[in-house]
Amino acid sequence: MPNLIKTGDSLPKLTLAYRGSPFRVTPGRSGALLYFMRAANCAVCRAHVKRLVQFASQAEAAGFTVAIVVPDAAGAAEVASSLKTPFPVVSGSEAHNDVGLSKVLFGIVQQSGTVVTDGQGNVVVLVRATLPTSAFPEDEVLALFERSTTHPGAITG
Repeated sequence: MPNLIKTGDSLPKLTLAYRGSPFRVTPGRSGALLYFMRAANCAVCRAHVKRLVQFASQAEAAGFTVAIVVPDAAGAAEVASSLKTPFPVVSGSEAHNDVGLSKVLFGIVQQSGTVVTDGQGNVVVLVRATLPTSAFPEDEVLALFERSTTHPGAITG
C-alpha cells in the first residue's frame, strides 16, 4: 500500500542510492525537487528529465536541490550516463511507493510524479500521474524557481 503523503507533510525518509552509496535528500535553501521516473526507458519521463537539465541553472540560483529517482540502480546509471544530468540520478526500489506513487493496471504500470519541498523538507508541490505526460508541472516548477530567486524564503509548506 503506498504512503499517501499530501502537501504540507514532511517528505518521508526515502531509502535511495547514488552510484551504489546511500543518498539522503537534503533540501537546498529554498527546497528540493524530486522527479520520479516511471522507468529508465520511459520516453516521456526522459523528456521531462531533459527539460529539468535545461533548468539546472535556474534551480541552482533559486536554491533548490534536484534529484531524479529511478526505480532501479541499472536504470539510474543508464539515465545519468545517457542524459548527462548535472544532478544526481538515484535509485530506490520503494521510493516511489513511499511518496504515494503506486503500480497500477494490475501492478504493471509504475506511476511517475514530482515532489517539491520547501527548505525545511515540507511538501509544497505533489504530482502523481499514471500517464507520465502530466507528471512534471513545468510551469509551476519554473514559477517556484523564479519566486525563490526574487524572494528568498518565499516557499513554505
